[in-house]
Amino acid sequence: MPAESDDTYEDSQRVPRSAPRPQPGAVAIFVAGKPALRTVALAAPGIELGRSAPPGLLGDDERVSRRHVHIVRREQRFVVNDLGTRNGTFVDGKRLEGEGTFAGPLLVRVGRSLLWAVDDITPFAGAESIPALSDGPVIGGLLRRAW
Repeated sequence: MPAESDDTYEDSQRVPRSAPRPQPGAVAIFVAGKPALRTVALAAPGIELGRSAPPGLLGDDERVSRRHVHIVRREQRFVVNDLGTRNGTFVDGKRLEGEGTFAGPLLVRVGRSLLWAVDDITPFAGAESIPALSDGPVIGGLLRRAW
């Protein structure tokens, strides 16, 4: 480095950070009909969702069964299985009979709650709420078919 130069030089040998691995999961957009923003990661065996599990996610929705739906990620697709519920499970606005395999992202409605199954929940993790734009529900496009 020249002694009389005002330039700054970078001498360090920094190792670039590797991008974090995407974490597939579900984002709860509405819970019991009210706007929400909660995330749940999909582990290898998948996740069972309902009023009883995972704690604090869908417990306030009286239309959701204790054991309502099972979601798993297999070969870059989501496998959604309704667990024989009375009120049913809807995927992208259509009632699911038994099990179905879908490309993501997809909207899953159980009771009065709406979940968004996505390839990566990390952009949503840690957020506390969805900003309120109005007092009424936000409905349009794909959401209208699911609701």
